[in-house]
Amino acid sequence: MAAHEQLDSFSIHGRFSLIYDEKIYVGRLNWRHDGPHDSLILSSPLGQALAEIDSGPTGARMTQADGRVHVADNADQLLASLLGYPLPLDKLVVWLRATDRAGDTLTYDPSGRMLSRQDQAWRIDYLYDDPDAHARPARLFIERADGLRLRLRIEQWETPPSPQPGQ
Repeated sequence: MAAHEQLDSFSIHGRFSLIYDEKIYVGRLNWRHDGPHDSLILSSPLGQALAEIDSGPTGARMTQADGRVHVADNADQLLASLLGYPLPLDKLVVWLRATDRAGDTLTYDPSGRMLSRQDQAWRIDYLYDDPDAHARPARLFIERADGLRLRLRIEQWETPPSPQPGQ
């Protein structure tokens, strides 16, 4: 799984559904993660941009389609203040990579791919479209003990090319 652990920069494109407190949100997402910086565009199921979240070491900013802007010290605080419940973007990066982390309870399939993890109050289950032992997850089923459920369907992973020797 070392290849996933080295995945410090990536982009994903896909769909999401979020269910909490009898509210359902569905849509598309385009997320670019590059070290400490994240850019996340949330769109309607038909592709109309709803919000863009940019975060990094100096803070987080969300710009909604209507032009309203919200800021916070980090993306987790921003999302919690807007949604009314925590949705940890920093943990989501770790969960997407499907890599080991101290303190989590983990299960694996016979080829060594992560099938599930328990991260405090969060349970994450993984599904893969590709049988390759190094395949990245295609679906994440994320649940928190209080009933929040987030489903991610990753349609495309993009990673920057590895630097060539001498570069």
